Amino acid sequence: MLWGLLLLLVVVGVTAAYSLVRTGRLEPTAPASTVLTGLVGDEALPFLTDPEVQAILRERYDLALDARPTSPGEMVRRGGAEADFLWATSEVTAATYRLTGGPLIRAEEVLRSPLVLYTWSDVAEALAREGLAEAGAAGYYTVDMDALVGHLAEGRTWAEWGVEGLPGTVGVAPPDPRQSAVGGLYVELLAETLGGEGALPEIRALLAGQGYLYPTAGALFRQYVRQGPGAWPLVVGLESQLVALRAEHPEERARIDERLRTLYPRPAVWAVHSLLVLTERAAPLAEALGDGDIRHLARTRYGFRSA
Repeated sequence: MLWGLLLLLVVVGVTAAYSLVRTGRLEPTAPASTVLTGLVGDEALPFLTDPEVQAILRERYDLALDARPTSPGEMVRRGGAEADFLWATSEVTAATYRLTGGPLIRAEEVLRSPLVLYTWSDVAEALAREGLAEAGAAGYYTVDMDALVGHLAEGRTWAEWGVEGLPGTVGVAPPDPRQSAVGGLYVELLAETLGGEGALPEIRALLAGQGYLYPTAGALFRQYVRQGPGAWPLVVGLESQLVALRAEHPEERARIDERLRTLYPRPAVWAVHSLLVLTERAAPLAEALGDGDIRHLARTRYGFRSA
């Protein structure tokens, strides 16, 4: 019941109008004279297309963003020919674009969010019983990736961990690393845990065991929340996703906190959001994104930390 209600609220929220931080209202104004085309990772798209963020950019900086969701590979291939700016959600994507020799006026780290695993209260308790996770304050856990990956490779079942109602073997579902920067970060974490490039066969086996992989972290997180633990016991995401969910649905916060759990891997991995300015006309965007009200929205509504 809770997850169906959340889905309905998400749909309604997409079409809702938001009030401005300072004025309290979102008034119609003349369109911005400068429209910037950007190729953007799915993880940052809701923030950049937020009506309030768009209004601040238009009213204070005379800018409008045509933000187009793009996979990391397509961003690198198409960016120089199609975009005024790129919004890369991993350092690898930003560095790979630089290697292409495409146009680049300025590159700046803007926001960041740690990679996390999302699960449910009973699954988190099972991880703690197995010695794989340690409970912290406010329902957060840290998870020992060395130990967890070892259990994944052994093919342990949820029943062996004492989790009722979950068939099959224990697994962690990431977004597709071929299409998602978050999925790519998870592969990096697995490689670091397993000892580098020589572990690629083991990594492929772990990913293959998950079946269909959703193309973006946003799509996977929506399914995780909507379908519940029976469908998605343990998934990969960003810390910012749960923060944004709680901010969007404050009336459901108690229920969200009661059931959902965030696991912080050891070692830590960060999704670094970088703005790559490709044309001179997009140069003012870097300054505009430093606006105090935009940063406030990024932190409180979308859960991003400052870079």
